[in-house]
Amino acid sequence: MFLKKYSFIKATNQTWKLYLGYFFILIGAAIVFIISNYNDEINYLKNLKAGTWALFLGLGFIILFTSFAWMCVSIKCPSCKAKLFWYAVSCRDFGDSLEWVDRFRRCPVCKANYSKVINHNI
Repeated sequence: MFLKKYSFIKATNQTWKLYLGYFFILIGAAIVFIISNYNDEINYLKNLKAGTWALFLGLGFIILFTSFAWMCVSIKCPSCKAKLFWYAVSCRDFGDSLEWVDRFRRCPVCKANYSKVINHNI
């Protein structure tokens, strides 16, 4: 997902939060996927004890959910402090929520518009 030219998130310099959150969600999901699906095929995973296997699985879930929660509380409107990522995942339709984060231009709560700040000649 690449942010649009007139994105509110881009205009308020919060793209790093979005990309960092997505990166750690991907890492957590990869750990969970690999541990739960390939434990018999990878020699190192084959030799893990049950407790170690559960520790890795738990670590993957912790990374996944902590990253999601961090994104929900850290991506905010600078004016009214509304949690914009949380708004996207809780108030928007499921199929539209992540697309909406990429393209909205004003805060849905206070209607602040920071997209004017972006240099449109780039």
